[in-house]
Amino acid sequence: MKTHRIIICAVVFVGTFLGGIGRGEGVPAHRRTEDVVYGRKFGMALTLDVIAPERGANGAAVVYAMSGGWVSAHEMIRPEMFAEMLGRGYTVFCVVHGCQPKFTIPEVLEDMNRSIRFIRRHAKDYHIDPRRIGIAGGSAGGHLSLMIGTAGTPGNPQAKDPINRESSRVQAVACWYPPTDFTNYGQEGRDVFVALEGELDRFKAPFDFVTLDETARQFKLITDIERRRQIAREISPITHVTSDDPPTLIIHGDADKLVPIQQAEAIGKRFEAQHVPFKLVVRPGAGHGWPELLKDMVIFADWFDQHLGARPPKKAGTTTTAAADASAGTAAPAAVLGYVTEIPPEPAEARRERHRLVSERRSGVPIIVHRGAWRIAPENTLEAYAAAMDAGADGIEIDIRRSTDGVLYLFHDDTLERLTNGTGRVKELSYYELLRITPKSVFGPATPETRPPTLAAVLALVRDRAALLHLDIKESGLQADIARLFDEADVWDHIVEINNYNADRLRADPRVKLLPYAGWVPEQAEPAAIKAFMEDARRDHRMVICEDPRSAVAALGRKPPGDRPLPPGLRAQWTPQGLAAASANQPAAAAAR
Repeated sequence: MKTHRIIICAVVFVGTFLGGIGRGEGVPAHRRTEDVVYGRKFGMALTLDVIAPERGANGAAVVYAMSGGWVSAHEMIRPEMFAEMLGRGYTVFCVVHGCQPKFTIPEVLEDMNRSIRFIRRHAKDYHIDPRRIGIAGGSAGGHLSLMIGTAGTPGNPQAKDPINRESSRVQAVACWYPPTDFTNYGQEGRDVFVALEGELDRFKAPFDFVTLDETARQFKLITDIERRRQIAREISPITHVTSDDPPTLIIHGDADKLVPIQQAEAIGKRFEAQHVPFKLVVRPGAGHGWPELLKDMVIFADWFDQHLGARPPKKAGTTTTAAADASAGTAAPAAVLGYVTEIPPEPAEARRERHRLVSERRSGVPIIVHRGAWRIAPENTLEAYAAAMDAGADGIEIDIRRSTDGVLYLFHDDTLERLTNGTGRVKELSYYELLRITPKSVFGPATPETRPPTLAAVLALVRDRAALLHLDIKESGLQADIARLFDEADVWDHIVEINNYNADRLRADPRVKLLPYAGWVPEQAEPAAIKAFMEDARRDHRMVICEDPRSAVAALGRKPPGDRPLPPGLRAQWTPQGLAAASANQPAAAAAR
């Protein structure tokens, strides 16, 4: 009887969501592939439905957790729920998980993680970008969405099953009234086990945590209250909030008696403390669901548009230059005016040779140049990084930031004064505004086009020069986006050091193999002393860091490769007048200011 009541609760949620919409009414033309098996457990198939737009697909995906009260069923999937998403070009993956009362929340979370890995593994089959996946859900589905957002994990590169080699991280979250903290449910110090005797009395089964007795080969109920509380903490999204979590949106009614709005407010404070983009939309007087819930899908879609970078494909024959896109008032898909934001393609043969050269550099005495060769060109610029490599260095140290309009770019200082003719804090600028500020030529000769480059442009240069990378991540909340660019550029083996702040997940990634430093090259010392220092580094197989690589290169008897032109296409050509006009047409930059 208890099971029957829980299933009714889940169905009521879906009915509220649909709000009287007729089947198929107003739904854009779409293709639905039903019962795709994304995994199996205990002989049971785990399935999802793929609902894809017939026209105008934007390459991004939204995963929807079909869950109410941690009950999940294929019958809950209704394409009309996703009319707004389909109309904007999203491919929707409706995930059905193993549900209660048979399975507990930790087991359900295993299914959800598996589904994301499956979708990412088969991204090409579904014509989606594996770096642009969002997740959504309501109530229990919102809880599962937040757990994927905050606690999704990298894949295991050694896994026998190729699906388990994929990451279960997502790039954006949007949900309704989710439980977020089972250790403080409704108020501080009141855990979920108190609520299970009250307002959550219909939902005890998913909290009947079990453990496998390997000797008896049977599952046994966990009764120890401290262990139960520990598991409750582990399945609480608020426990896992870190600075690199994806942007998250929650819509919640302030009269919700089942999941108090305190749950949304609490995790919101945690997100804000970690500088994670977060938005809470409060529905005054609303409880656990409301008649016009479906209209919120517009808000969800806006959120995903903003944070998944979803754009319809360009029509055949249209220009793709940054200047043309700026004049039309739209952002270019592969470039901002100034520098590329996506990684150019690389031939397979060039990729193989690059990895060979990187391995060769790592096995020697890597010379890393701090912020590029700033005595030759302004620091943290393409010119400075290229000059360092042309002078015989093996790699570069780079300082990564994000502009107010979302561009990852390179700039060391917190303020403009030392490096440019501008004043003020760097973090308050959009990328277009930053491009309008002239660098000081005292730090190497600047050209009229020398500006702080995007991270994508630098990684393209790094590939061209097979350069090693020392990362200095200057702000929190950047790791997920940086990792996506590393995936796209295929440069994980280039990384030899990462500063130990703002970078915990990158440092823990199994693809990163850090090297030890011997220290700074004594560049002002006599050549004999520099040579002795470099010989010690060679003997201990340690890399070195310097401001100018030329003395270290000479001490090792290397012959610098000489000047090479920058690879074409990393930087668009522009004039100050054209930049000013384009800046005025950037809505994201204007909104940020």
